[in-house]
Amino acid sequence: MNEQASVAKPSLLGMIWSPGEQFARMRERPAIWVALIIVTLLSVIASFVSVLAIPDDYYQQQAGGALDEQSLAIVKTTSMVGAILGGLFVPVIAIVISSLIYWLITTLARTDARFKQLFSLSTYVYFISAIGGLLNGLVLLAVQGNPEVMVTSLGSIVQMEGALGGLLNGIELFTIWGTILTALGLHQVAGLSKGAAWTVAIVFFVIGLILAMIGGAFSGMVGA
Repeated sequence: MNEQASVAKPSLLGMIWSPGEQFARMRERPAIWVALIIVTLLSVIASFVSVLAIPDDYYQQQAGGALDEQSLAIVKTTSMVGAILGGLFVPVIAIVISSLIYWLITTLARTDARFKQLFSLSTYVYFISAIGGLLNGLVLLAVQGNPEVMVTSLGSIVQMEGALGGLLNGIELFTIWGTILTALGLHQVAGLSKGAAWTVAIVFFVIGLILAMIGGAFSGMVGA
């Protein structure tokens, strides 16, 4: 108990410049609640800013130019409420699901990782996604760009539509960063071998790309 108390808690900001140190702390003294609250607040702010950055022309384009002033105001308000609710619940749901999957994997691999450690790992890695979302929202707010394209993705460099556009949008700086941190964390915190840790992280990344392609294809069909 005394030895554990002497270990500092992991730092969210430390995930940016010293993730290895934070993973070491996480293994000895996993922290959850403060980090989860901060990550959730960041996600709410990022969602709010992202919706705030959407120009009126985009709403009109999606509605075929059929929105009058009152209808446009209703649509914008609905989008804002939905974004805030999404910012509140999506991070928690994503963290819980990923933690359960990691727990299942580590149980099958018979490592000594505890669920609290895995939940802490998921929360701290999600912090990278949260700051990525906030940065993208702020840039979109400044330049009034396409709200469907992540500024930090290949989709902002190579303009494509449909499934290929979704794929390029899924290859994104903060997603790749989070994938690397996930692999490192699964090795250091969860006790998986390097090969197994990287395999799990890459599988998650590929699943994300597939979902992005499906979303891009669906968006293309709706917009057609």
